[in-house]
Amino acid sequence: MFGMEVGVKSSMAFGPGTASRLFQASDADVVIRSSDNVNFYLHKRNLEYSTDGFPPTSILPTSSSENEVVTLTESSATLEVVFQFVYPQRYPELDYLDLKSLLTVAEAAEKYGVFAAIYGCQFALRKYANSDPKEVLAFAAKYNYYSVIERIPQRFRIDTPLSELTDILSPHVYRLWSLDRERWLSELQNVTRTVPIHQCSWKQDWIIITRTILGQMISPSRLLEPQIDAIFGQFTAPEWNECCVKCVEMWKKSIKSDWLGVEFLFKYGNVLICDSAY
Repeated sequence: MFGMEVGVKSSMAFGPGTASRLFQASDADVVIRSSDNVNFYLHKRNLEYSTDGFPPTSILPTSSSENEVVTLTESSATLEVVFQFVYPQRYPELDYLDLKSLLTVAEAAEKYGVFAAIYGCQFALRKYANSDPKEVLAFAAKYNYYSVIERIPQRFRIDTPLSELTDILSPHVYRLWSLDRERWLSELQNVTRTVPIHQCSWKQDWIIITRTILGQMISPSRLLEPQIDAIFGQFTAPEWNECCVKCVEMWKKSIKSDWLGVEFLFKYGNVLICDSAY
């Protein structure tokens, strides 16, 4: 038990509620109760040194009676994770938390200024950047977790309409994000403008090839590998005439050479520079 010396605090002295399985310090000088009536016996010194004024003065007891507790809105499951970050010990692993639980812990860490937990959650959120990009982005943007935002998959960043992100991104993040997306939309439009002029005996085949490729290049992420290779790779010999196949390959290389030089503006350093302007 964290900070425990001799014996266990009796929860009966503090009214309804059971004692936390981890936080039962016999010399505790503050008791915090979760929304599901679990008591956490803690030390003010650890809270003062490890958090940004936890708990807020607005929810502190109005008298010095030892029978009073501080009741929070978070569940015991959430607080049990957060409070493990306020003691000098090995911090808990967060990888076992599902996204909903992790976001709840991260929200509590931000609310009470538990700095170690905040950074732990930032790293843990990266795990869900690929599977739940929009939900992770919304939280990361809310608290300026720029390193997490950078982990959002490229496909989501260049394909998602800006209209879906206006209520999520802060102004300085939105600026760089929108510039990135516009650059990739411009590259996508260049695909139409760079269709090779190809004349051979199989003119109808070339028409079919170009229509098929253009019909599938419907979003910026189609410019990325492996999507672009799959789209252009449909046309191979001997099913298609060799001269048409060579022209398709030249077309793909031309497209790739254009976007290979396109770098994302949304990088941690660029965001910090842009952020300072607001």
